Amino acid sequence: EHFAVRSVLTAAYASTVATPDTTVGLQVSMTGLDAATIDTISSQDQANDTLLAFVNGEIMSIGTVTPLGGGVYKLFPLRARFNTSQQNHAIGDEVWLIRRDQLKALTNTSFVAALTRYFKLQPKTLRATVDLSLCSAINYSFTGNGLGAVAGLALTTAASLQTDGSILAKVFASWTAFTDPEVALYEVGIQPAGGTWDNKTVSSNTADWVVLPNVVYSVRVRAISIYGERFPWSTTATITSAKDTTAPGVCTGLAAVGALRVIQVSWTNPTDTDLNYIEVWESSTNNISAAALIAKVYTTSFARAGLSPGVTRYYWVRAVDTSGNIGTYSSGTTAGVAGTTQLTGTSDLDTYAVQSQNIAPGAITGIASAGANDTGGGQLKTISVALTTSGGTVLLWGNLSGKVQGCSSGVSFSINWKVKETGSGTTIYSQSVDYWPTASTHFPNRCIALALGNFTGTKTFEFSAQCSLNWVTSPAVRLDVFVMEMKK
Repeated sequence: EHFAVRSVLTAAYASTVATPDTTVGLQVSMTGLDAATIDTISSQDQANDTLLAFVNGEIMSIGTVTPLGGGVYKLFPLRARFNTSQQNHAIGDEVWLIRRDQLKALTNTSFVAALTRYFKLQPKTLRATVDLSLCSAINYSFTGNGLGAVAGLALTTAASLQTDGSILAKVFASWTAFTDPEVALYEVGIQPAGGTWDNKTVSSNTADWVVLPNVVYSVRVRAISIYGERFPWSTTATITSAKDTTAPGVCTGLAAVGALRVIQVSWTNPTDTDLNYIEVWESSTNNISAAALIAKVYTTSFARAGLSPGVTRYYWVRAVDTSGNIGTYSSGTTAGVAGTTQLTGTSDLDTYAVQSQNIAPGAITGIASAGANDTGGGQLKTISVALTTSGGTVLLWGNLSGKVQGCSSGVSFSINWKVKETGSGTTIYSQSVDYWPTASTHFPNRCIALALGNFTGTKTFEFSAQCSLNWVTSPAVRLDVFVMEMKK
């Protein structure tokens, strides 16, 4: 066994003293039997840390030793050895000196490069042993690169279709395991493109995750020591997760039935549990190469509206699943299923909707007549319209509008609308409406529709607007009329 030489600083020693120190020196008072063994060390032995000085948390390598007399010496050191740092040291601080070859080497599996360990020195004398709880901990960081990053990270992926139609995709990771007993666990993380890292710990060199199909994922891994220290991350590996690649089945029973301006297309969907939608393709010729995609349908039928009467279209349908796989066309790649819109026939309308015959082209005619009557005073204005027909039931549609002038705001008045047949004097429409005018007001339009019955020849109809503003002297009333005759 060997003992360190104890000395005490007799002068403060600052952290700013340069290394190697050839001018200031550690000034110490040294006593004891071993003091005589402390002498000058060559510069080469000093570089080899032959004589070490332990001062607080700093380790130094002593070179020149200069006796000052009375047991006082100056020691000129290389500072901050063995990963310690230069510190301030005060008068009275202990300086322990010992040759490195007299130190007992300690080995332990917990001493790992690049990691920090904590120690306690428990003093013992012939009389007693100091309680360990009273001893201060000393920390030391071991040099070197440590275990380094995990190597051999490899990724694989797989996907399967579940009974409920969902896709189960997984990513699997494996890497080269460390054989060092210091490694207790691995921390492994996965990240979807544009997302955040999701980390977990595993005890073996494999890991797996349930992921979304057809998504790019990144994976990384690092070792964790038995003391909880984390080593560097591995190189990141990436992979696109698997997806279902099986196309859905074929739609069956495709049919196209024409109606008025519409073709109803229907089919039976395949039984695939991951079916997403059906594409409907249409062409005016019976060739799929000329067809266009006109709809994506989530049911088993599609109504193709907006077609002209008597046109023929050809149809194909195919299924698409939730993974984007596309099935084959229901009718192959060439021949489609045809549908033709119908022409108008007597059965196209409800019973009795047309009693004698279909509406022939040009049977609906229109006669427009617009007039104005606002000259002179008076509250009654009239416009006459003559209608001529060659037979058939006549529907008279009219729009009446106008304006009353010379009114005071805030005072109501009434307009009485009338339509009568001039020849017979029969009133066929009469309606009174109240208004609240401004100084000069337009009264709202009145739309009327009158069934005039079946007649041949010409009839004259008188449209009138009469104002009830008797307290106004000769209010000016304007009347405009637009009339349309419809017959069948």
